[in-house]
Amino acid sequence: CYPSPVPLDRTVEPYGLVFVERTARICGSRREHYGMQIMMRRSPALTPSVTIVVPALDEEENLEASIEILSRTVSERFCDYELLIFDDGSTDRTGEIADQLAIKDSHIRVVHNHGNRGVGYSFQEGVRRATKDFVGWLPADINKLFSPSEIERTLDAVGKADFVMMYLSTDNRPFLRRLTSQGFVKTMNLLFGLKMKYYNGGTFYRRPLIQNV
Repeated sequence: CYPSPVPLDRTVEPYGLVFVERTARICGSRREHYGMQIMMRRSPALTPSVTIVVPALDEEENLEASIEILSRTVSERFCDYELLIFDDGSTDRTGEIADQLAIKDSHIRVVHNHGNRGVGYSFQEGVRRATKDFVGWLPADINKLFSPSEIERTLDAVGKADFVMMYLSTDNRPFLRRLTSQGFVKTMNLLFGLKMKYYNGGTFYRRPLIQNV
């Protein structure tokens, strides 16, 4: 698989400036499009710090590689950071690997959930524990889901906006799952007057905004 750049689109929304950047990843004959949305209110420039929540369920094959990618990419871009790994009731060595990573790196903290609580719970708890300027989440298998350049572009956007979200602009999931997802997005946009493309991708928020919700 390799990335093929697609031109940057820019649109003005009622709630601020939204940048949409798309990259096509070509895997054989299959073409998957990734992108991100940035919703921005005018904010003073700053050098941010970031908390990244990493929910992990039975990810012993991916966790170490994903954390290595995150640690390298984040340390190059932020004045300070922390990675909160949530072992979400894993039955393999995920928890053990997470603990070993935390011993080696003081930027890493590990939380062992009592049973499988789900991504939503882990993120909510991660937000509560977060101490940095921005907080967001990324999956524990990003080493398989995204190329390094896609992760870099997403993290480059953190600190330039109040809210950053990743999304799939080409959806190859089963029809029923796509239909359910599209219905959810349309309902949320209708209720809140937004024009978001997706709500369940990796997201980053200015910490006081999300902690006060």
